[in-house]
Amino acid sequence: IAGGVIIEINGDNYRAAYGLSRPGVAEHFGNENYYNSGYLLELPAGIVKTGALTMKVKIISNDKTSYYESGQFEFNVE
Repeated sequence: IAGGVIIEINGDNYRAAYGLSRPGVAEHFGNENYYNSGYLLELPAGIVKTGALTMKVKIISNDKTSYYESGQFEFNVE
């Protein structure tokens, strides 16, 4: 399983809480190792400003020597 999750928002990196229960993911993939593969990012108010926002998800390898980076998501925060 992953070594952690980082969420990049507008170029700034934030470490997400990783290891949350996701039984549906484990069931879907038929792999009980994915049971605690969920993640959550909570940010203080004001970190995300109104306007254009870009976000990427970075999944850190188990040995923490590399990471997989998702494509970029774009949002408009109002």
